[in-house]
Amino acid sequence: MKKVYLIVFACLLATIMMGSAFAGQEPYVAVVGEDTAIDPFYISPKLYQFTHPFTNYSPENFSARFSLIPKREVCDKVGNSHNVNYKTGKGNSGWYVWNVVLPKKLEGDLNIVVECGILKPNTDQLGPDIINWCAGETGEVIGTGFCTREPQSDLKPTALPKITAKALPGPNNAFTPFNLTAYRNPSNYIITKDPITGALVNNASLQVLDGSVATRIALKACMDKTIFVKMPKEDEINAATPAQVETELVAGDVIQVRLDIPSANTVDVFCNKHSVKIMGIGEPEVAEPFLGK
Repeated sequence: MKKVYLIVFACLLATIMMGSAFAGQEPYVAVVGEDTAIDPFYISPKLYQFTHPFTNYSPENFSARFSLIPKREVCDKVGNSHNVNYKTGKGNSGWYVWNVVLPKKLEGDLNIVVECGILKPNTDQLGPDIINWCAGETGEVIGTGFCTREPQSDLKPTALPKITAKALPGPNNAFTPFNLTAYRNPSNYIITKDPITGALVNNASLQVLDGSVATRIALKACMDKTIFVKMPKEDEINAATPAQVETELVAGDVIQVRLDIPSANTVDVFCNKHSVKIMGIGEPEVAEPFLGK
């Protein structure tokens, strides 16, 4: 009898694993280019196990305003990184754009993880270990001593980068691009909608990622900054002006992230193609990733 139960259990398990109605949920980490080919310097073994192959499709790319003079990775003291970085210096406005293909149909919220090198101004030529002496964070007020911050000074809001994030259709979907909406963190995570239009409302919990002053973020040298993004819902209206209609995202759709550096910038910013990761939980695939919903 025990053997019969085991056989029945095995059959049920196989049915669950094969049935689309029981597709389960699987973590993923996606970057520009083939996800499994990410430079090991930018990902831990724990996260690398959640990268997936067959993701280097033509919509994926990275671009920067100042891309003619590539720089070394200022976060790397010993030369393990092979990525070139592009610098936006103090007092200069600049931008970086990442287009990342989703390897999975979304089954949860998104993490947009940003990690760029930040140095005190004009110090990147002082040696490979200068990060140990001149690390910075965006918006800081620079002090008068060597690589110092003005004591007890607050961040300068107008010097902080701003984030724009959009969903773009891939080969398995058709929709008009729309801006993603982030949860403020910390917050009460209460979603508020306009009582007349039903559209999402920017409030203490939500902010549409449209590059406005309310999307400012502070980046700390070589450390991850996570923006927690609400999973788009079919036919939900966001808080953009004019309003946009969201849709459910599937494998092959593109997340576009733009980081805008203002001219009031007080530090030197260095970003590369792997400075943005898109992370979340999606529907497991049993074949090539972009075969539809």
